[in-house]
Amino acid sequence: MTTAHRPTWKAAVGRAQEGGWNAGGAPSASSSVLDVAAHTKLKLRAGPQVVSDDKKAILQASLAKLEEAERNVKGAGRLGVGGRKYLALEGGGVVDAKVEEEGRRRLLKHTAEVDDIG
Repeated sequence: MTTAHRPTWKAAVGRAQEGGWNAGGAPSASSSVLDVAAHTKLKLRAGPQVVSDDKKAILQASLAKLEEAERNVKGAGRLGVGGRKYLALEGGGVVDAKVEEEGRRRLLKHTAEVDDIG
């Protein structure tokens, strides 16, 4: 006789011996390894990975100086409300007519080339 299509041992024994609530018994006190919490301790940096407070302060000062320099370079334009730059579309910036005409000419040339290809 083969073991194919036969119930597992637990089902073959019957529900009354499982000890679960269905049989009126108490639930099992044992727990699975999969239910145990893992990675409960946080690893902290140790040895050469630890950076001293004075090195952190020097790094923060250096980064603040670089950010300020970058802000000054980028912020050369006019700033609006909340430090936001005015955009030409919002009417805050003035666009030179010559620059706008050149952009329009380039756009028309590009679209004409695309039309010729397709």
